[in-house]
Amino acid sequence: MAVNFIFLLLAIGVCSMFIPRRKKSISFLWGILIFAACAFSIASLAGFYHFPEFSFVWNALPNHPVAISFFLKNISRFGTIGIIALSMAAVYCTLLSADEPEKNILNGMIIINCVLVISALCAVNYIQLLAAVGVADVVVYSTINLPEAKRQYIFGNFLSDFMLLGILALILGQRGDITISGIDEHSRFLRHRDYIAIMLLCCIFIKTGTALFHTAYQKMADLNFARLNFILFAATPVMGLIILQLLKNILNISQYSYPLLKIFTIAGILWGCTGTVAADNLKRKAVYAAMFFWGLAFAGFIWLPIFSNRRFYMFLTSAFLFNNVLMMIVKAGGGQTQMSSLRGVLHTSKTTLTAGILSVVLYAAAWWTFAEKNIWLAVAGLAAFALISAHILSDAYFPGMEQKQPLKAQKTPFLLYLLPVATLIWLWSQNKHILQLWPYIVGCLMVWISIFIARPLQFTSRLYAVDFVQKNDVISKMYRFCVLVPLQVFGRVLQLIIDFIFVERTVIASIKHAIRFMIFIFKRLHGEAVRNYAFFILLAAAVVAIAYYGGVIK
Repeated sequence: MAVNFIFLLLAIGVCSMFIPRRKKSISFLWGILIFAACAFSIASLAGFYHFPEFSFVWNALPNHPVAISFFLKNISRFGTIGIIALSMAAVYCTLLSADEPEKNILNGMIIINCVLVISALCAVNYIQLLAAVGVADVVVYSTINLPEAKRQYIFGNFLSDFMLLGILALILGQRGDITISGIDEHSRFLRHRDYIAIMLLCCIFIKTGTALFHTAYQKMADLNFARLNFILFAATPVMGLIILQLLKNILNISQYSYPLLKIFTIAGILWGCTGTVAADNLKRKAVYAAMFFWGLAFAGFIWLPIFSNRRFYMFLTSAFLFNNVLMMIVKAGGGQTQMSSLRGVLHTSKTTLTAGILSVVLYAAAWWTFAEKNIWLAVAGLAAFALISAHILSDAYFPGMEQKQPLKAQKTPFLLYLLPVATLIWLWSQNKHILQLWPYIVGCLMVWISIFIARPLQFTSRLYAVDFVQKNDVISKMYRFCVLVPLQVFGRVLQLIIDFIFVERTVIASIKHAIRFMIFIFKRLHGEAVRNYAFFILLAAAVVAIAYYGGVIK
């Protein structure tokens, strides 16, 4: 019997933590071993080897036995292949990243996260889903090496996980069952419907980092590009989309679910487009480009008649490779991340420009194939992507108005950066359906080149010098002034009302007066007057009488 690929990947990921970091030869050989394990896993899933499916009982409860299962149907199987392929691309980019000091540890985290995402995708009960989501958050938290970004990430995802736990606990209490399937049949009996659906959407929005929920990802703009792209595409956001797919029937119980999802989807697309164009820092551009991508993913979930996992994960991998072009631009500029300082750098870096054009073709083709069932959605997404991608590459290729001569690339990226894009394009070319689309792809490429040369968004480059746009975090200020400040004021008012008026003026004052009255009484009783002796004698007699008639006679 073949070794199960889940345990193989998990073992490879854990062992990566103990590989020596300073020996490049060992790191390179270990990277080859990781690729071999991922290739074997994809071959197993494709049916070339024994198809790996298994299940084991994690906690044998009498009423609700919890089983961890990896039964892959066709939908889950295509998704699993896509996740492994995306993880391979992330590992490949990490190995090529010269400024990544801990490649083996990061690659181990990527593979462990891959196993956890697969576990969530194959989840058949709430416990497996919660365990995969929670442990994956810890893994991603460990890959973030910036204190402020760690704090923002864990705060948002800790809150999101508690939302998910509360929702599933509420459903479990009403259904009495932990299986994910069958929720649609019980949805009409659920109570607190609007609360459940809206909290689920908030949980998903936090994890995917859509508009108004992307603060944690903005704080990661100083991360290494390899780490940043891994987190933006292969980690928490994809987990959020899996939660949405698995629990989508819960959204049907509230009339506000899909309107709210549509509002935030459109806001995410528009905000992502605006940020990608206006941001000067290329890493912030990468964050906004990821927001734009996940907005398109939500749009596909809402408006497409069938959400194809096979085509979506191809689209996800192409988006990851497009964001990798931004890393190539930074590499060509010698580590400079400000676009205002890099304008014109691609003029002498043909490799980066070629990778950018190939990535644009791959992204556009993947999106069209994914969204072709809804023509207006496919055309709108393609037009928006053509504008922002042409703007980014034209800004990097053509010098600014203030620059008389284009900058020279300080370091030409290796041709190895082209390998993942070329491989994916070659795989797509084997599909007969894709071959039929090549005339349209060539036509779209000609339109994109026209936009690239015409540069209709050139005027937005002036925003690079506007501090209000570049340095001010609008969303954090909105949270501060609309949420935190009102809560602090409300807390201060409650403190004054409860502590000063109720506790100090009412409770403490009443206790003080009661104690003063008791002291006055006991002072009078303990005086040397004859009546005090008589009072205590009568009091003792009363106690004896009560004890006698209450105990002896009864």
